[in-house]
Amino acid sequence: MKPYRITIILSAIAILSSVSSVLAASYTLGYEFQLNTYTSQTQTAPYVSSNGDGYVVIWQSTQGGSAYNVIGQKIDAAGNAQGGEFQINTATGVYSASSASASNGQDYLVTWQGGDNNDYGICAQVVDASGSLQGSEFGVNTYTTAAQADVAVASNGQNYLVTWDSYGQDGSQHGIYGQLVNSSGTPQGTEFQVNTYTDLYQRDPAVASNGQNYLVAWASYGQEGVTPSDGVYAQLIDATGVAIGDEFRVNSYTSLQQEQISIASNGEIYLVTWQSNAEDGNGFGIYGQFLDASGNTINNEFRINTYTTSHQMNPSIASNGEDFVVVWESSSQDGSDFGIFAQLIDSEGNFIDDEFRVSSYTIGAQSMSSVASNGDDFLIAWRSSVQDSGSVGVYGALLSNNNSVSSVPEPTSILLLVSAMITLSGKYLRK
Repeated sequence: MKPYRITIILSAIAILSSVSSVLAASYTLGYEFQLNTYTSQTQTAPYVSSNGDGYVVIWQSTQGGSAYNVIGQKIDAAGNAQGGEFQINTATGVYSASSASASNGQDYLVTWQGGDNNDYGICAQVVDASGSLQGSEFGVNTYTTAAQADVAVASNGQNYLVTWDSYGQDGSQHGIYGQLVNSSGTPQGTEFQVNTYTDLYQRDPAVASNGQNYLVAWASYGQEGVTPSDGVYAQLIDATGVAIGDEFRVNSYTSLQQEQISIASNGEIYLVTWQSNAEDGNGFGIYGQFLDASGNTINNEFRINTYTTSHQMNPSIASNGEDFVVVWESSSQDGSDFGIFAQLIDSEGNFIDDEFRVSSYTIGAQSMSSVASNGDDFLIAWRSSVQDSGSVGVYGALLSNNNSVSSVPEPTSILLLVSAMITLSGKYLRK
């Protein structure tokens, strides 16, 4: 074969390879890696947040005793651990659960369900960008009767809004409450009730901010007039902790349960996600609804998972300021118990390529996923049941944004060029 023929063929192959990367998704999923270094017993329920640079991943660990402690690990933008893992709660011997965190663009506020004077309450600790604890842990709730649980937190870049559900405080069962906390970890004003409908229970709040106000959403039992049924309800809260308008229903499908809510904003609009029972025809599925800054629905609610066999559950969502990524656990889709799957969605509600598997290790269950963005890429973390030497461990993977590549040739032109070169090479090869 003459040299120029080889050159033409190799050039075509090289260009075709570049085409595959150009035509592939705008994001690249990296290899999964272990986040916890302490591997005895159980590390579970990870939660990821970012200050716009790196990330802090927190989880619950039985290290240090039989009760769970809140452990953190700083991860840089490239997915490398910075320093060692560190314990965040200082009160020990107390069951610390339901942890969540958020950043104001610099530091982090880590929150969890811990002990107070009566049953469980909401605790918090400021952690700086280096992973060092600032000041002491403090109680967020002032009403301490019965249990306060299921904490969530968001920042508008200045203050944090911490939300939780409180048993019996609103005169019925569970109700949703909030407290503003400043960047130094000092509560601002008093705690306040978020829900106005109080029959039965309102539980499991989620909260996000568009950089100014906050959107709080929760599951409300029986409010839709269908029992037993949970619906997704929400309330806008301004930067001072005052409700904007009335609470409103987010979901349009009202049979059975809509629950396990997660919210993100790209700075303009919100995407609220939840799991809905039997709406996709087979177990739980993942659904979403876009809302504008005033809480008005944008188009209709939509199904996010395309694989619908058995259960798709427990969504988590983040935005990089433009696109959204929704992650969830899916039963048996990876061939073994639960695995972690995801879908990228642009700000117009269009899917970016197909849903994809995040967790590559498939033995046992990979579940309880969480995701955050540093404004460009995403870090996804999850719990893996037997991967960590047979114990429960925490794993993660980076989803990198490829859109920073400039001067990318227009795909149609590349395909025409490759086609012409292959035709030309074929002509020479037949000689």
